[in-house]
Amino acid sequence: MAVEVVTGMVPGLLQAPESNWLKRFKGLFPMDLSLMTQALPLTAIVCLVYCATRFELPEKIVRSALVMFGKTILFLGVAWLLLLWVSG
Repeated sequence: MAVEVVTGMVPGLLQAPESNWLKRFKGLFPMDLSLMTQALPLTAIVCLVYCATRFELPEKIVRSALVMFGKTILFLGVAWLLLLWVSG
């Protein structure tokens, strides 16, 4: 009994080989773009809610949330670059 592996390719369909640049680009961004578009607003909302539980004045809440959002994104970017450097 033979087992057939389904790859999603149509038989006989030629596929252009990926360039090295495209392979490298896909390696830099393993996450799907939809994940990135959801991660930034989610981070902003978490920062806003966290700061809203700490302060009462709206100006202080927004200012603190923006600072926290910037620090969080900076930390995540540095962690991503560090992991990229270690894996390369």
